[in-house]
Amino acid sequence: MKSLRSIADALKKSITGGDAPAGPGAEPPATLDSRVREYLEAGRAHYRQGNYEQAIADFSQAIELAPENGQAYGNRGVAYLQLGYLEQAIENLTKAIELDPGKAAVFYNGRGAAYRQVGNLPQAIADFTKVIEADPGNAAAYINRGATHRDAGHLAQAIADYSQAIELDRANAAAYYNRGNAYAASGEREQALADYSQALELAPGDVAIYLNRGTAYLEAGAVDQALQDYNQAIALEPGSVEAYNNRGFVYFRAGQLDQAIADYSHVIALDPRDAAAYGNRGDAYARAGKLAEAIRDFERYLELAPEASNWAKVRDVIELLKAEVKGRRLS
Repeated sequence: MKSLRSIADALKKSITGGDAPAGPGAEPPATLDSRVREYLEAGRAHYRQGNYEQAIADFSQAIELAPENGQAYGNRGVAYLQLGYLEQAIENLTKAIELDPGKAAVFYNGRGAAYRQVGNLPQAIADFTKVIEADPGNAAAYINRGATHRDAGHLAQAIADYSQAIELDRANAAAYYNRGNAYAASGEREQALADYSQALELAPGDVAIYLNRGTAYLEAGAVDQALQDYNQAIALEPGSVEAYNNRGFVYFRAGQLDQAIADYSHVIALDPRDAAAYGNRGDAYARAGKLAEAIRDFERYLELAPEASNWAKVRDVIELLKAEVKGRRLS
C-alpha cells in the first residue's frame, strides 16, 4: 500500500495565509445611502463572524438598493467563495471589477482564488498578476500566484514567486513552507529541508510543516529526524491521521511491526473509513506473520476502496494468504 501522503496532500494547497481570500473591502463611505451602508456594514459583521449565508443576504439587499455598487458585489463574491460557490463568486467579483476598477486589486485576488479552485489556472495566474501589478509589495499575492504556478507544474516560477514573497516579508512562514514544498517536488531536498526549518522557526506550532519536513528527512534517509518530526506533529495534534500514518510507515520500514500496527490502528480509530490505513496495517500484519488479521484488513480495504487501481492485486494477495493459512492448518 502507499503509505506516505503528507507531501502529496500539501502540494494541493498552501498553508496559513497564502490562499486565504480577501475579506470584505473597506468600510463603506459615509456618502452612501444610509440603508445601503447599513446592509454593507451588517454583511461585513456577519462575514467576520463566519455567517456567510447571512452576509450574502445582507450584500444582496445592498445590491437591490444600489445595483451599481461594486463593493457590494465584491463582498458578496468573497462570501460565495468562502461557501465554495465558485461560479457565483467569479460572477460577482467580475461585476465588482467592472463597476469599481479603482478597488479592483482586492477583487482580482478573490477571483484568482476562485479560478484556481475551479482549475482555470491561467486565468488565476492572470488575476494574481493584476494584484501584483497594482501592489508590488503584496507578499500574499506572490504566494497565491506561486501556489497556482505549482498547481500548474511550473515549479521554477512557483519558487521564484515564493522567493519574492520572502524578500518582501522575511517573517512569512507560509512563504518558506510553500517554497519548501516546491523544492521538494523539484527533488531539491536540501533546500526543502532548509525552508521547512526556517518556517518552523517562525511558526513552531504548525503541524503541516513538521509533517512535510519529516517526509523530506525520511526521503533523505534521516530516519531518526523523520521520527522526531512525526512525534512532534502528534504531540501538537493528537488527532492527526497523517502523523500517525507516516510514523507507522517509518516503524514499518524499520521492522518495528508492533509499533507500526499500533499507529495504523490509531489512524483507524480516528477515521474508521480510511482505506489506506487498513491496507497499511494489513501489510504490517502480513510481515509479522499474522495472516488472518492481514486478510481481514485487506478485505476491509477492498470494501472501502472499490475503485482502487491495485484492487485486483490486493484480491490476489488475499487468495495467496488464504492458501497459506490453509496450508498451515493441514501441516
